[in-house]
Amino acid sequence: MTNKDAYVSASGSSNYTITLPTAVGIAGKVYVVKSNMNTGVLLTVATTSSQTIDGSTTKTLARFDALKVISNGSNWEIF
Repeated sequence: MTNKDAYVSASGSSNYTITLPTAVGIAGKVYVVKSNMNTGVLLTVATTSSQTIDGSTTKTLARFDALKVISNGSNWEIF
């Protein structure tokens, strides 16, 4: 995932991790991550440099779950 992305949809038959770019310096940047993984397969959304998503360094998505986050300039917030 890069600063140029806005939406990422992941599919597959193995657990997978997507890492958000740093939240520093991009306050207001929004990302949407959608899991189209096979049943029972998990998609993990991770952060860099010990940043957090609402206090956690990762969020796990099951099939058809979605996560919408916004940078507050230092971390990520779910909205």
